[in-house]
This record gives sequence, structure tokens and C-alpha cells, in this order.
Amino acid sequence: MEAGRTPQGVLWVRVPPLPPMTSPIARCGSPSRRPVVLVDLDGTLKTATSVDAGDLSVEVGASRWRFAKRPHVEEFLDAVAAVGRVMLCTAAGGAYAHRVLRALGIPDRFEAVFSEESFARGLPWFDRFILVEDDPDLGVQKIKCMVNGAPPSPWASDGEIRSRIVVVPKYLGGPDDSLLAAVQEVEAALRN
Repeated sequence: MEAGRTPQGVLWVRVPPLPPMTSPIARCGSPSRRPVVLVDLDGTLKTATSVDAGDLSVEVGASRWRFAKRPHVEEFLDAVAAVGRVMLCTAAGGAYAHRVLRALGIPDRFEAVFSEESFARGLPWFDRFILVEDDPDLGVQKIKCMVNGAPPSPWASDGEIRSRIVVVPKYLGGPDDSLLAAVQEVEAALRN
């Protein structure tokens, strides 16, 4: 790094270029004929952020969140990985998402992680995909961000978008609130 002052006394700093970032899109690899299963984080794989209970916690900046892992998360991810490419799609920030995945013990279970920052750039469009989400209205908004932050294509009315969302009950910490019941819905949605 170099620094100095111009003849007029203005401070200047020359910073070397940063190495190229690997975006979540680049990490997806080459296009595949396998369908994509986008999985939400809060309320789907763990307790919702509004629920401050559980034996796990993460800190991001000055904020601390306590949460519980939904029962049978690993089994659910194994089952959907058998029928499609599994990717995380969360409206939360990237630092939070990665820390939560580590706390849940599943940081390497996703081909890509699309977080709040990804939505600003626009998500890739997948021809065959479904979204597993606890909030269908938020799911519609996520899907509308798939092409450069704009609605995808003229076919995509809210009703058609909702047909690509497998809605699971919001996880509030109950022991019987398993994701395994959603596996058949995911398989059926991918067949359509």
C-alpha cells in the first residue's frame, strides 16, 4: 500500500487490488440437469429468529441469537440431496448464516449459500427448482429476486411462484416438528 499527499495537500492512498471473490453463483459449478432444492434457514432448519430459546447460539457483531436445531435436519438434507442439488437460500446476512450452519453442524451440506447480500446482486435462475420455506410470502419475494433483483419472467405470477414453494410449518422448538414429512412434498414438487 502506498500513501502520500498531492501538491494541494490532499491525502491519497493506493490500495492493491483485492483477489477475485468466489461468489455463491460461481461455487454452484457447471449447470446440471438435476433440479435445485433451495432451503430456507430461520424457521425451517432451526427455530425462528423471533424465538430466543434453545441450546445453540451465535454472535454476529453486537447481536447474539439463541436457537434450537429442528429435529431430523440431517436426514431431511440427505433425502433431498438424493433428488436434487441442495442450496441454502436465506434473507439473513451471510456472516449470520455461515455461523448458524456451523453451530447446527451442517456447514458443508449445501452447494451454495445465498444470503441477504446475494439478493442485492440477484440470484441465478434455475429452470427446475423448488424452495422449502416456512413463510410463503417471503418465499415469493426470494424467487422474484432470482434474476438480477427483478421478477424472473412473464410466466411468474405469484400463483405460479407459490407452486414452486414447499411450505413447512415454522419451527418454534417442538420435539415433534420434524422436516421428514416434507420430503415427499419436495419429491412431488420436483416431478411437476
